[in-house]
Amino acid sequence: AFAPHAGRGLMGAAVRRVVTRAFRDYGLKRLEANIQPANLASRALVSRLGFRLEGYSPRYLKIAGRWRDHERWALTAGDWRKPRST
Repeated sequence: AFAPHAGRGLMGAAVRRVVTRAFRDYGLKRLEANIQPANLASRALVSRLGFRLEGYSPRYLKIAGRWRDHERWALTAGDWRKPRST
């Protein structure tokens, strides 16, 4: 469903809105994203949004019958930069 729309910035805009709402409207203090190391697009996306790589979780989640390693990325409300209007 997403492949035909890749590279258009839609996911970045969506995640930016979710992060803003989580911190501003819901008062959350921390968000995490667990991403498989080979998922370069997702790693780049969260990095652009200010998430920091915090750790590595071997065999974190079972996907399609196999345990997959993940990187743990996090962003705190104090580190969140209010995004510019687009």
